[in-house]
Amino acid sequence: VGSIGGRQEMGVDAELISVISASAEWATAFRADLDSGVVTVQAGASTVSGSTDGTMANSRFFNPQGIAVDGAGTFIYVADSGNNLVRRIDVAAAAGAGAVTTIATGFKPYGLALNAAGTMLFVTDYNGHTIRSITLGANTLATVAGTLGTSGSTDSPALFKNPAGVAVD
Repeated sequence: VGSIGGRQEMGVDAELISVISASAEWATAFRADLDSGVVTVQAGASTVSGSTDGTMANSRFFNPQGIAVDGAGTFIYVADSGNNLVRRIDVAAAAGAGAVTTIATGFKPYGLALNAAGTMLFVTDYNGHTIRSITLGANTLATVAGTLGTSGSTDSPALFKNPAGVAVD
């Protein structure tokens, strides 16, 4: 597979056909086809950062960190940390107008994990010291662990200090 370069987060689609990468350095989401080795830009522009939703080519990211891919490889979720946004890339929309949309705002997302059913996205809130969930479709946000704004390292109550990663089984 060709080199993408820079610091990046990776996700793999369920059929192991491609690797998806969000690059903080390049402000883009890439797809690397594992069979052909071809690397393509899914969304964003490698020379321009920003916070624009819309078409793949016109969308902009700033310091994307976490990434998650649904089982079918249809949706890519990006923790757009520099903009305090969680974004969804609709791969099926291709160059269409709604290809990149914001699904949550108002906190510093970092790590992402999608449940097996593809209905719940878990997000680390780096500055809020919590683990959040987004119910997809309704795009409702809830705190599932930690106390918003309180950092620490205890089990009861659960406290975190700048959580960066999350996983679900």
